[in-house]
Amino acid sequence: MLLLVSALMATAAGECWRVDAYTGPSLEAPEYRVQEDALQGQTVCFYGDHGWVTGNDLEFTQFGDSTLIGWGHNGRGMEVVNVYQLDRANNMMMTTATRVGTRTEVPLLPDYASAFVGRAERVR
Repeated sequence: MLLLVSALMATAAGECWRVDAYTGPSLEAPEYRVQEDALQGQTVCFYGDHGWVTGNDLEFTQFGDSTLIGWGHNGRGMEVVNVYQLDRANNMMMTTATRVGTRTEVPLLPDYASAFVGRAERVR
């Protein structure tokens, strides 16, 4: 019960931003040619020491007021790093993602790198 109350209090204290859509370049192995790409919208929440992003199962650590960094690995060579950074002056969310060793988890997907930006609206 105490854990549930603590979790609800942390959620209530969070600052969340909704991004309807992101656009920007992405690159895929093996050629890593730049291509314009898009990413569906997300809600990004900052809780002071950690964060949460819809549709992303990484654990995020918060740095400063406006940066979340998450990373993960599968122990067999796949490594993922995602960064979300809020430009508060311009209400824009920036995100970068990189992944290597993808074939150890999903053989059909390539390693990749991307950088996206989208208009952010504070939802709480």
